[in-house]
Amino acid sequence: MLLELSEILACPACGPPQVMVAVVHEADGRDVVEGMLACPSCDGRRPIVSGVAWLGSSPHEAPGSESVSPTEALEETGVVVGALLGLERGGGLVLFGEGLCAVADAVARMAGRWNVVCVSADGPTDPAATAPNVSHVVSSSRERLPILSNRVWGAVVHGSATATDLVETARVIVPGGRLAILEPRDAAAAEVEEAGMEVRASDGRALLAIRPFRSQA
Repeated sequence: MLLELSEILACPACGPPQVMVAVVHEADGRDVVEGMLACPSCDGRRPIVSGVAWLGSSPHEAPGSESVSPTEALEETGVVVGALLGLERGGGLVLFGEGLCAVADAVARMAGRWNVVCVSADGPTDPAATAPNVSHVVSSSRERLPILSNRVWGAVVHGSATATDLVETARVIVPGGRLAILEPRDAAAAEVEEAGMEVRASDGRALLAIRPFRSQA
């Protein structure tokens, strides 16, 4: 499967315009040989086996392949997020936005030195099952994060985040800190720069930005 195809494939469960994230296990150039397509919205996982993307009614099964559990898929996403934010070293506070609490829990389990905060409109379905270094904050406000400015090292938001969401997220990140956007919209890079961040990498599936040390206008 051509890697760029993930940018136009809609989630079978959510439907358009919800696209899927390609997680590559094995590739031949730009062709994905083995991996999966993951939906950031519903956490659905569809396997890529021998270059074929299986989007049928059995999302975790494909002929001749072993099943991919949601837990394994979340761990895979957690590894990607950890690499984007540089969580292999140090420790501090990391913020996860709406719809990413499951990913936050997976990251927290792999990066035990970091304290993870997930801010969402709904609380966790099973608070007792979350990692001990995860804090859930329920907030009904879509206009302002309930966090003081310059307090978190890194933040992760979904591509559906609005320009206002990005400004708010940038506000709470310390100078030198990082922002990762999963499945960014076309306008995300410009909106991130407008929010005072510097885009360092973007491949259509994820965007990484840094908050510069210099004072922002």
